[in-house]
Order: sequence, then structure tokens, then C-alpha cells
Amino acid sequence: RRRDLLAEGLLYLSLAAALVYWGFGSISGDQPTLHSSLRFLYCVGTGLLLWLLVKRKLTHWRTGALVLLGVGIGLSPYAYMPLASQTNPPMNWGFTSTKEGFFYSINRSQYSGKLSDQLLKTVGRVMGAAPQELLAPPEPPPGSPKPPSFQETLGKFSQLYWRKIVANFSPLAILALVAAVAFLGGLPSPIRSWIQVTALGFLLAGFLQPAFDQAGADEAAWLLYMPYLGFSHAFFVLLAGLGSGLALERFARRPSIAYGLAIPLVAGIAAFSFRQNLTFCSQREHWFGWMYGRDMLADLPKDSFVYGGTDPGRFVPTYMILSESFEPKKYKRDPNFDRRDLYIITQNALADAFYNQYIRNHYSTERPASRGWVDKWLGR
Repeated sequence: RRRDLLAEGLLYLSLAAALVYWGFGSISGDQPTLHSSLRFLYCVGTGLLLWLLVKRKLTHWRTGALVLLGVGIGLSPYAYMPLASQTNPPMNWGFTSTKEGFFYSINRSQYSGKLSDQLLKTVGRVMGAAPQELLAPPEPPPGSPKPPSFQETLGKFSQLYWRKIVANFSPLAILALVAAVAFLGGLPSPIRSWIQVTALGFLLAGFLQPAFDQAGADEAAWLLYMPYLGFSHAFFVLLAGLGSGLALERFARRPSIAYGLAIPLVAGIAAFSFRQNLTFCSQREHWFGWMYGRDMLADLPKDSFVYGGTDPGRFVPTYMILSESFEPKKYKRDPNFDRRDLYIITQNALADAFYNQYIRNHYSTERPASRGWVDKWLGR
């Protein structure tokens, strides 16, 4: 039965999540994370045993095996990281040839705290393994405004998100989304279930997750959260595309009419998005980055070493030294700019113990010998 399939499938997904979390906790070196992962694994294992006691067998065990295989394949690119880090210098930003460096590289987060802390606040809270000091919110500074409630954050971010959806996909895409919902009742059950699951994913990814993260509702907050909302856009595109197809099928029975409507609609939506975003995205006559790099490097003594930190301090001088300097004079904004004599050294990670180890290995007079077959094979 479908209900049994869903329940057993959820059990397999939970088992995959528990195994991944247990592996994460095993290499973490952090006792609360390890305890939380073990308790989660025990809970899922207990659920699996109870299912076997009640049902006597795993009817869809092949599905479970495919789930575990798919998770393993999805995580397999991480196996390349230690290999890439065996060279000197490493070919990735983390010192992942060691267990500590590998865990650090997969645990760090750009904005919202370490992955281990986020898991402890969620899964660890349910497992009773999260430290109290991690669960207790920090005391706000005296006189600071009261933080917005979940409802306020959800409402404000939802307004911002819909504005961005319109700017990126046009109002017609919103109508297509409405069409997918409007035609829901007359669709076969499998397609209806597919739309419902996709809509649930769109709701969770596009609205509830940012609200739980206390996302702001201004342009700065959007630029911060935009990279993490790409998959919510994917849900939206799936729904809007299906709604467009259903609308064309309903109102344009003849293929010639459907094609005649679809082509101008597609061209119109693309033109709308292009015009809507042209001013914001165009870098024509925006020379601040060039001025920043040129003024930084132009007056340095010959054969200087340049140490770059932060993103603009790394990317801009690297481009100016290794690319702009080699351009023919007729294409340069400053024909006399040529600083190919400079040597650029930039941090390829945060200035922490792992980065310092990488610098010591690469620039120290006591350069370490090749550590593995990858290093030797590449001649590093």
C-alpha cells in the first residue's frame, strides 16, 4: 500500500540521515555532536527494529538500498578534498588532508554559525544532547530594540521575496503559479501529489527557512540570503512551468495555437526580465573596482610582494597583476599600467591554524617532503 511505502521510505531516509550525521559526529572531535549523532542513530535503528517486528520484512528494501546508494554518490565529491590537499600548496582552500582540516572545511558556515552548532540546536535539542549554553539566546545589549517575532519576519521577508520573484521571472510567472494551483482539482492523483510536494518545498525553502533564520527584509539581507534561495527558485520554476503547460493545454487545444502563444510569451518574459534587471546588473562605466586595483598597485616598488586579505583584496589585485597587466596598451584604461613584476600572495582561507599550516608548508625553508602518491604524481 502507498501508506506503507511512504512510511518505509521515510525510515530509509531517516537511516541515511542518521548514518551521515554519525559519520559527521565521528570525525568532529566534539563530544556533544558525537553524542547527538549516536542518539539519533539509535532512535532510527530502534524504529527499524520495531518495523521489522511488526511487518516481519522490509518490502521495499531495494528502494532503501537505492536511497543509501544515492546519498553515497551525492557525498562522494567530498572524497576528492583530501586528495587535492595532499599537494604543496594544496589545490583547495582547506587543509583537508588531515581529519581536523577536513572536518573544519565541511563544518564552517559563511553566515549562520557552524554546521555542528546548527545540528545541535535542531537535532541535538530533540535528542537531549545540546548544551544549554548553545540553546540559550545571547542577552541583547542594554537599550537595543526588541527582536522581531517570527510572524513579523515571515511577513516582511515574504513581501521582499515576492518582489524579487516578479523582478526575476515577471508577473506572468506568478499567474502561471496560480494556474498550477487552480487546475489542481482536475488532475490525476499522481500529478496532484507531485504539485503538492513541490509547493510544500517552495513554501519551506522560500519563506519558512528564512523566517526561522530571522532574515532581514532589505536589500542587504537579500544579497546575504540569495545564494541559499536558489533551490526555492527551482521549486517556483517547476510550478510555474507546469502551470503554463496546463493553461496552454486548456485554452489552446490546437498545437498551432499553442505554439503561437508560447513563443511570444517566452520571448516577452525573457525581455521583461532583461529590462527589469539591466540597470542593477550592468557594470558598464562602473570603474570603482578598476580604480581600487590600479590605485592600490600603481605606486608599489618594483618586485614587491603584495599580501591580499578579504575578498576584494584578493580578487582585484590578482586580476590586475595577472590579467590587466598583460593586455595590449590599446585596450587598457591606463596604457602605462603594467605590474606583472609584483608577486601576489592571498589567503585562500580564513587566517586560522589550518591556513597558517599551509603557509608554513609552502614558504618555510623546511619544506616538507611529499606526503602521498598524489603529491608525488603531480611533482609537488
